[in-house]
Amino acid sequence: MIGLEITGRRYNPDTYEVSRDPVEAKIIDTGRSSIKIWVNGSLYPSVFTVDTCICSTFNNSTGEYDSNNISIIPFYLVTTIISGTVDTSKYSLVSGKNTKFYTGIGEDFTTTDEMFTGGLIIKGLCPVVFFEETGSIGGRLYTSGDYLLCYPSIVPGEFDETRIIFIEEIKSSPVLNEEPEEPEEIEDPIEDPLDR
Repeated sequence: MIGLEITGRRYNPDTYEVSRDPVEAKIIDTGRSSIKIWVNGSLYPSVFTVDTCICSTFNNSTGEYDSNNISIIPFYLVTTIISGTVDTSKYSLVSGKNTKFYTGIGEDFTTTDEMFTGGLIIKGLCPVVFFEETGSIGGRLYTSGDYLLCYPSIVPGEFDETRIIFIEEIKSSPVLNEEPEEPEEIEDPIEDPLDR
């Protein structure tokens, strides 16, 4: 994950605020942090443990990443991967529903009805919200879980690198890499003397 160029929303650990607009940054370190989130405008915050990207922020004036301007971007607030590579060492593809962590319209932490197939880039710990009763604050349960960050698949072998999707690992359907089968040896047919 270190060295990956991304865009994402900054998190301020002092004020618990999330930036409205994503910033471009390069990951220089990673960690695991506890953060406060007011889920969909709820009156009380919830605390989640998440993976966090410590990044040097891109400076538009110099055209370089500035290590003196640090951005803290929780994994679940990554919006694009600029320099990602699909990792096929474990899965060739992953299928599942995309989780929308940040919408800006009060529909955060919801999953799409549509099933997506994508190529795995990296995995990280993200917030999980169980809406036990729709619209009921008292019916929510909070925890954390592993999510697979993927490029969506366009056609077999090609991915849309301008977008990313988050698929909860426990609800995903991975396509495991199979060991290539060795071709069967075909014995030479015995020549029938009558065929001469």
